[in-house]
Amino acid sequence: MIYLDVAATARPDHRALLKFREVTADLWMNPSARVYSAAAANELEAARKKVADTLHVSPTTIFFTSGSTEAANWVIQTFARYDRYIITSRLEHPCVYNTAVEMPAHGAHVRFVENDNCGRIDLVDLADKLEAYSKTHSPILVALAGANNEIGTIQPIHEIAALVHEYPDAYFFCDTTQLWAHGEIEVGDIDFACASGHKFGALRGAGFLYCKQPDFLEQFMFGGHQEDGMRPGTENLPAIAALGEMFSLTAEKQRETAEKYRAIRQRITELADGVYKINGCGSCLPNIVSITLPDCDAHKMVAALAMDDIYVGTGSACSSSGSKPSRVLTAIGLTPDEARRTIRISFDERIRPEDMDIVFEKIEQYRGLLKE
Repeated sequence: MIYLDVAATARPDHRALLKFREVTADLWMNPSARVYSAAAANELEAARKKVADTLHVSPTTIFFTSGSTEAANWVIQTFARYDRYIITSRLEHPCVYNTAVEMPAHGAHVRFVENDNCGRIDLVDLADKLEAYSKTHSPILVALAGANNEIGTIQPIHEIAALVHEYPDAYFFCDTTQLWAHGEIEVGDIDFACASGHKFGALRGAGFLYCKQPDFLEQFMFGGHQEDGMRPGTENLPAIAALGEMFSLTAEKQRETAEKYRAIRQRITELADGVYKINGCGSCLPNIVSITLPDCDAHKMVAALAMDDIYVGTGSACSSSGSKPSRVLTAIGLTPDEARRTIRISFDERIRPEDMDIVFEKIEQYRGLLKE
């Protein structure tokens, strides 16, 4: 099997599975029943501390969630009341974009910042919007991904943060879901950030929200006292423990894996040259490559490759089942037809550069059969 859809979900690491099984078997008591389940409660806090130490922040700023979708909803809905402003882009993952577009019904004002054909945010347009909306003296949330999940473009996070923090009522929520596993990130000048464990070798169902000023968050759900009373529900301790284990391990190996990813990406670029269009430019995650096929439907190509145990994607796993062309791809200038002919290759350290020769040989083979 050649698995090339890591941006959708990564294969669980053996260390994450080991941790999951250990906690499931030995620490199965409810961590909230702390009087008699101190060991489970300690495991929960140990995971929180691993995440916090890796980010060089206080454990009190880390809230465990089911993943980035929940975290994004939590932050955006905090800003959805009281005549507030939300600035985002058309490049965002559905968990940000779809949440934001629903917010005007709740009283928020949503505006979209422009971008170029590489998928980079227009900083001048962002600055203009911040200046204009600051005059309302209403809180402003800027919600932008650190790296795009479809084309891999990395945004200038620190420049964005600097612009945002020129205004005392403005806050920066950076969707860092793709960055944690494959790019270096510091949260020092970010107000909110999110992660999903299954993107970096942990398990589905556990993620976290980083909040620099926890008192600013509004309660997202109602129920018990978990997560300092802000996020009720019995904690998914085995998955959280696996997340904590993998988060710190992933950070340790980033430089090593980044070099390997660049070699694979270089091989893809060589194989694509003259036939396939690679989308995105400038600073990109080394392990996400968006490729437009010249003459066949991407969904048909994905299905054909799967018959040979080669697995690629067509864009965000949260929206790829629809018939509409990718919003992200059309936002960077692709026509609807080009967007429908675009596949996404994303990989981890298990892939070798020579695997790409096999993949492109199969793509060429199926192009002849699937040519429109």
